[in-house]
Parts: sequence; structure tokens; C-alpha cells
Amino acid sequence: MTTKGGIVSGAWDRIETVFFAALEREREERAAYLDTACAGDDGLRAEVEAMLAAHLDDAAMRVESRLLGEAGPGASPADRSGERVGAYRLLSRVGSGGMGDVYLGARADDAYERQVAIKLVRPGYPGLLDARFRRERDILARLDHPLIARLYDGGATENGAPFLVMEYVDGLPITEYCDREMLGVRERLVLFRQVCEAVQAAHERLIVHRDLKPSNILVAPDGTPRLLDFGIARILDPEIEQGEQTRSLDRVMTPEHAAPEQIRGESPTTATDVYALGVLLYELLTGARPLHFPTRSPAEIERIAAEVDPRAPSRCVQESDQCSTLAAARRSDPARLSRRLRGDLDAIVLMALRKEPQRRYGTAGALADDVTRFLNGMPVRAQPDTAHYRAMKFVRRNRVGVTVAALVGVLLVGFAGVTAWQARRVAAERDRAEVERDRAERVVQTLVQLFESTRPEAMPGGDTLRVSQFLERGAEMVASLDPPDSRAELFGVLASIHSERGELVQAASLLDSALAYESDPRARARLQHRQAVVAFNRDGPTAAEPLLRASLELHRELYGPRSPDVAAAIKDYADAVADIDEQQRLYEESLAMRRATLPPGDPAIASSLNALGRVALDREDYESARAYFEESASILAQTASETSASRLAVDHNLSAVYARLGDYAHAETVQRRVLRTRLRIYGGGLPVAGGWESLGVTLANLGRLEEAGDAFAQALAAFEEALAPGHWRIANALRNVAALLALQERYQEGLPYIDRAIEISTGNQSDPAQAAYMRGQRALMLLRMGDRARALTDLEQAAAAVDAAGERAGKRADVRGWLGMGRLETGDARGAEAEFRAALSLGEQAYPAGHPRLAALRCGLAMSLVDMGMRDEANALLTVSRETYLAWGLADPWLRHQIESLD
Repeated sequence: MTTKGGIVSGAWDRIETVFFAALEREREERAAYLDTACAGDDGLRAEVEAMLAAHLDDAAMRVESRLLGEAGPGASPADRSGERVGAYRLLSRVGSGGMGDVYLGARADDAYERQVAIKLVRPGYPGLLDARFRRERDILARLDHPLIARLYDGGATENGAPFLVMEYVDGLPITEYCDREMLGVRERLVLFRQVCEAVQAAHERLIVHRDLKPSNILVAPDGTPRLLDFGIARILDPEIEQGEQTRSLDRVMTPEHAAPEQIRGESPTTATDVYALGVLLYELLTGARPLHFPTRSPAEIERIAAEVDPRAPSRCVQESDQCSTLAAARRSDPARLSRRLRGDLDAIVLMALRKEPQRRYGTAGALADDVTRFLNGMPVRAQPDTAHYRAMKFVRRNRVGVTVAALVGVLLVGFAGVTAWQARRVAAERDRAEVERDRAERVVQTLVQLFESTRPEAMPGGDTLRVSQFLERGAEMVASLDPPDSRAELFGVLASIHSERGELVQAASLLDSALAYESDPRARARLQHRQAVVAFNRDGPTAAEPLLRASLELHRELYGPRSPDVAAAIKDYADAVADIDEQQRLYEESLAMRRATLPPGDPAIASSLNALGRVALDREDYESARAYFEESASILAQTASETSASRLAVDHNLSAVYARLGDYAHAETVQRRVLRTRLRIYGGGLPVAGGWESLGVTLANLGRLEEAGDAFAQALAAFEEALAPGHWRIANALRNVAALLALQERYQEGLPYIDRAIEISTGNQSDPAQAAYMRGQRALMLLRMGDRARALTDLEQAAAAVDAAGERAGKRADVRGWLGMGRLETGDARGAEAEFRAALSLGEQAYPAGHPRLAALRCGLAMSLVDMGMRDEANALLTVSRETYLAWGLADPWLRHQIESLD
């Protein structure tokens, strides 16, 4: 019979169980518990009380080494490679722990070639380990997730020892993988977010892992992480009996990765795993662990875990003896890495590591969401309890009411906090240079967070004038800030905020200032790319195309042929490409690269899908467009808030699909919801101009012309205020106003608008077909005004130009239909018939059956046939047109009159 220090194994199992159960109770409750649990067994009680006493002093490590899973008595067990276990053959030992071994294995009968991992209990540890293996088997059976190693089989050896057969993961611990691949901070965060997804999947099945650490998270060669070792995991389901032995596993842990409540022996919750994820993130970012236990005595472990706060990751990197090596492994230098971590990443990590479970992230998913917000440049939810954080809370409480003076006062509060902090550091005998550096960092971070608080999403509906004045004053302060190298970051933040607010002139100027102070090549490349994007938004694709092309070439030079940064540059360059085939090819290249380098749910993938949806919309492939937009929306629903700019953009694009399909009522509902949200966030200006424009088109098609006029006026005013005079969006807004006036039979009033639109489009060489289309629209207005001869000549020229430019079928159908009207008005019924048939053939390629555009073309063809005496075919076409008219209504009064007159 096996003994442990002279204690029979069965007795030892009972001692273990009572000991752990006593640890779960408050000290003053333990005596009463032992009265009941020991039931007069003085020997049992003496052993448990001795262990409890030992647990409180430094000598208890002899007990802890056994209970925490460190090496048991005796030499390491012999290698069992070559032996058979159940239906499997042990090929080679690939891992060993204090309580068990892991072997690479395969089916002994060669039924299939898949290699597996086989976990065996090490001899000499009965009782507790049997329970542990049974629990791991039961837990893995509940889990089915691509990022969690799967359980294939299980059983017992000939001597009754349990074993598990699991998926074999040929990979490296996540920290080793990241260092070997020299992953930067962004790539490490993307990988960490996948780990959070796996942990969240376990939590959703009421399973807490309790031993999250790098060695239990392996990364395969393809970059996919896998979560392993649920040996001490716990099921939270209250309907499942845990048992005393299961509860004893609560104390099996790795102290450096364990939460304070776990070290105290309290029952685990999902917050326990959130803390461990915080430790993992700390180590991924800094190469160090947040807490250290020099003597590893139980008393020391419990004291440090409860009382010592970890250094912020940015300071840990800064103060490390290996700072250069750590930074190089993250493709950075010490100063830049520290600055990258300072602020939001510090806050995210330290929130996950809070001592109080209730103050951590509520779930692993919430932690992943904040990481996503950081990666997307959005404000994170984690906030440090510092002087400048209190200032931020003041700003949030008084968003609209604060004056510029009050905001500057808040800023000074932050500076006062920095000054007080500086005095404490001086008192601690820090040298002046370090104090000044830390002071500057705190000032920069205070400014960054205050500026970030004015982002439209963070301050919806804010007082635009006061916010603008504050940002202007902030830029002046940044220009005089020391040290000068901190100015680039702040100018970049201010530029981003102005860009989101549609203030593109200010954004461009601030990016120029940021470049003047930035020396790092990659940071400069990002700033130059942002300059090109601002130029695209303000000046249009023609002006921005060479800038975006140069930025793409620079990104490929700096990042190599395949990376998320290069994929983003490809996508943004494609936005400015005029050729739709080349544009689609570039969008597809960007999407493929993002799918290969980012996790499946990354918002950047949604951005590429949205872009491809816009191309499909332009090609009049509405079903493909809908599919792209809906896939994009499904990704963003998991990663972005309902009010995020990306989700609103996709919803807006979906409304365009509804409108193109003739479902104007559905389009109006979506457009109004998006517009209301944007107005609440941005107040007005460029960010809402497109929403007004789309709503105006929908209302016009519904025949609500006065409402449409108000919407078009809002859009035109916003575009003219924010964009360069020759921007294509101004031309399009002018064309919409002219078309609306034509629907109201106010042709003379509409001519100046269409003339200005043609002038802008003619000067913009990126889309010659657009100018030709507008000339056709102007000719139609002349036709309605009675200038038939001139109108016919202009329509013939417009139709030829649109065909030559390769315009899509819908616009070619429009112009051909207008030309048919011109021929009909000038008495050429046969010529009109040919034009209308050609237009109808094109229209049927572009629009679904029953679309109002097709009704107009059929009506025109019917009028031609009537003039030619072919009334039977005319009546058939007219019947279909009338059905559309009754179903949808027709906004064009001239067309409506023709249908009614032919009745």
C-alpha cells in the first residue's frame, strides 16, 4: 500500500480534502468545521491542524510544493515511449509536469494516421489526480471551439490510472511564439484577442479555466492559438455537484498567474480568468510578469498578491534592464514602445489586474472588446484612477455645458496633479531628468485623453463652437509643449478628431505639423498615408490618387508584401482608382491579405467587404452588394458599437441597395435611423451630408418633393462648406437639386444648378461619363422646356459619350430613354422605338422586374408604338407600367401625365 511520509494513501486523501475545505472558510469558522468534519478522529484533526498552521509560515513550502503540483517524491519516472495505452501507442514524451506526463501518440491499430496528445497520471499521486483527470475529461466534453484543443478519447491503463487522448497541437507557448516571430504590439494584441475569444467560449459554457498561462496557450505555425489543459478548470453550473476533492483543486495554481482571491482560496469566478488574461497580456507587452515572489513562501505570496500593485506596462518596459532587447522583439525601441503602451494599453492591462474581482472587466469578451476599441482607435472603457482621469470624468459630466475656460481649468487640474506627483518623486530622490521625463509623459497623456474626449462618438451632440475653440486652443498649447518629440503624437490625435468631425482643412494642417516633429520612418509613413486619405476626402480621387499610390509603395517597402498595414493602404488606394475593374481587383487583394493576416472577426475585414459591396452596387449587381454589406454588418455587430462610424456606413450602404431595388419605404426607414444617429453624434457638417443626400433621393422617388428639397439643401450646404470647390460630391449634390426642380417642372430654376454641376464634372477627369450623363439630364430639361432641336442634338451627343465611356447599364438606359423621348417629341416615332427598346434591354440588366425606372421606359416605348399604330403591344406595355405606377407611385409629373393620358 502506497504511503506518503508514513500516511496511508486513503488517509492522506481524507486529510487533503478536509484541509482544503477548511482553507475555504474564515479562520474563526475552521474550529467548528473541524468538529463536524473530523467527527472525533483526533489523528485526522491533528494532521489537518498541523497543515493549517504550516500554511501560515514560511516552512509551508514543503506542503505547498505537493499541493501546488510541483515535483512529487522520488526521481522522474521512466520514459514510457513505445508502450501501449488502450488503443494507442506512445511515440515520444513531449512534456512533463509535477503530476503527469504528456506523450505524442497514435492509434496502435493504424486505423488512422492522426497524431494525438496522451496525458498520463504520474505514479504515486492517487486520489486527487484521478479526480483532476476525470474533471478535465468532463469539462472538455462540454467544449467545442476551434481555439480549444479537443478531447478525442479517454480511459484507464491496465493498473487503473486514467489517461486522456487529446488533439495534438504542434506549437510554441504564446510568449515564445511572439518573440520568435518578433511580433509588434498590434500583432500581439490581435493574437491575444483570439485567446480571449476562446476563454469567453468556455465561460459561456460555465467553465472557468483557472490556470491560464503561456505554456497552456500554444500557437501553431499558421499563427492560430489553442487553449490547453483544463485539468484544474471548474464548472460553475450550480446543478452539477462539485465534491470536496473537486473543491480541493481550487488551490492548485501557478501563483504568478493566479488572482488574489484564488491565492486566498476563495471560489473561482470568471473574473479569476480575466485576471490571468491580464497577466498574460502584461507579459506579451512587456516580457515580464506583473508581480514577483522572491521567497515564494505562502505568506509572501498572499501578502504581495493582496497589497502590491503592479507597475504600469509602460514603466515596466522603461525601467527594465533588458529594455532594448524587449523593444527589439516587438519591432520597436524602448522610448517608442513605452509611449505605445502608455495610456490606453496601461489602463486596459491594469483594469484586468485589479485586486477586486468586481472592478475588473466583467467578462473575457469585454476585455477583448476594449482591445478591439484600442486597435480601431476608439476610446477604451478602461480608465486609470489618476488626477487626469478625474479631470476626464469632470469633462464627461459637463460635456455640453463646459466653456473653453472650464476645459482649460480641467487641464490645469491635470497639470496640478502632475506637479504634486513630481514633488513626491523628488522626495523619493529621483533625479531631475527622470522627473522631467515622467512629468512630460503625464502631461502628454493628460492632453491626449482630454482631446480624445471631444471625439464625436465620445461627445455626441457636443457644443460645436465650444469644442472647436477648445481644440484650437489645444493646438496652440501643443505647439509650445516640451519636449518637442511629444508634439507629433498630440498633433496626430488632434488631426484625427478634426477629420472625424469633417473639418478637413484643419486636419490636413495638423498632420503637416505632426510630420514636422516625427522622425520614426513607420510613424511618418502612417502620417503621410493619413494626409493622402484627408486629401481624398477633401479634394476628391483625382487629387489624392498619386498620394495614395506613393503611400502604398512606401508601406510595401517598410512592411513587406503582406501585412495588415499594407492591406489598409491597398484598400485606401483603391478608393481613388477610376477604373472599376482595377478597383475591384485591389479591393479583393486587400480582403485576401486581411483574411490571411487578421482573425476572422477583425473590423478591417468588414471594411474591405463594405468596399466590395460599393463596387457591386456601382456594377448594379445588387444581390452581391447586399451579400457583401450583410457580411460586413455581421462582423461589425460583434466588434463595434451601434453608433460607430463603420456600422453606420454599412447600414447606409444597405439602404442604397433597398433604394436601387425600388424598396423606397424600407430605404427611408434605414436612412432616417442612420441620419438621426449621425446628427446626435456629429451635430451636422460633412459627416451627415451623405445621409441627407440619400434621404433626399428616396423622398423624391416617393413623390415627397418638398421634403426632398429640404434634404438636398442640407446636403449641398454641408458639402460646399467642407469640401474643395471642384469636388465631385458638390457636383452630384447640384445635379440632385436640378433633378428635383425638374420634377417640380421648374426647369428654368434648375438650369444654373445643372450647369455648375457639369462645369465641375468636366474639370474632374476621373469620371468623364458623369459629365456626359449630366449633359443628358440638362438636355432633357431643355426638351421639357420646348427647345426640341437643341435638346435632341445634346441628347445624341450625351448618349454617344456615355456609351464610349463604358458607363454602367443603368445610366446608359437612362440616357437612351431620354434620347427616345427627344425623338418622339420631334416626330420620329420609329427612331424613338429603337431607342426605347435599346434602353429597356439595358434597364432589364440593371433593375429588377417591377422597378419604376423600367415602368418609365415601357411607357415611352408604348407611346412610340401608339404613334406607329401598334396599339396591342402598346397596351400590354402600358398595363405593366400602370401596375408599377399604382404599386410605387411615379414622382415625375410628366411621366405620370403620359400614363394617365394613354389610359
